Amino acid sequence: MQKQDDNIFARGLTFFGRTNRLISHELKNVLAIISETTSLMDELIELSEEGRPLEPGRLRALAGSIMEDIDRANGIIRNMNTFAHGVDTFVADIDVGRTIKVMIGIARMHAAAKKTRLAFPDPGPCQVISIPFLLQNLLYESLTGILSGAGASDQIRIGVVNAQPGVRIRIQAAEPDFGQRFAREKGPFFEKHLAAAIRFDPDTKTLQIELPERIEEPDIT
Repeated sequence: MQKQDDNIFARGLTFFGRTNRLISHELKNVLAIISETTSLMDELIELSEEGRPLEPGRLRALAGSIMEDIDRANGIIRNMNTFAHGVDTFVADIDVGRTIKVMIGIARMHAAAKKTRLAFPDPGPCQVISIPFLLQNLLYESLTGILSGAGASDQIRIGVVNAQPGVRIRIQAAEPDFGQRFAREKGPFFEKHLAAAIRFDPDTKTLQIELPERIEEPDIT
């Protein structure tokens, strides 16, 4: 019997559970901020009823703050929906750039706390036929792992290019030990199930992930 860490279904459930907890926690934070802002608006209205002049500019600023938080929550939900659709089809045509953007959006919840910047220029069309939720898992683990070793002044650069036949992803690592450890410990699983070639380049301090143009329906037993 395979170890649980090497079981595609066990790994997938763990990944989805952990990511959904992170997303729901972030949504709760946004709702808490909106609640605090509306409470402040209510206090200002009550004070105006007691004779204190109501400041339209302050109310307008608070209303604008609420709209910004609503936009932020909508962005989180859009990412969550895109992420959840990763299990609709086991093997599918994937827009790699879009998938990276979604996982960056989720990983930014880690980056925001550390004030680490994530830079990802639009790569243009980069398509592969692969397993969506496993690619999401690979990107999530690599991004959050690299963020764990980054500081407030660091900027992590992410790039993706067509590398016929397939796609190459590069993620800059602030902490070289993580990149080497990730390639050594996590690489074999993704190499087996995604046919991905994963290595760390110590000279450029980048984690490099090469995805084939197409994979066949894998053996998941």
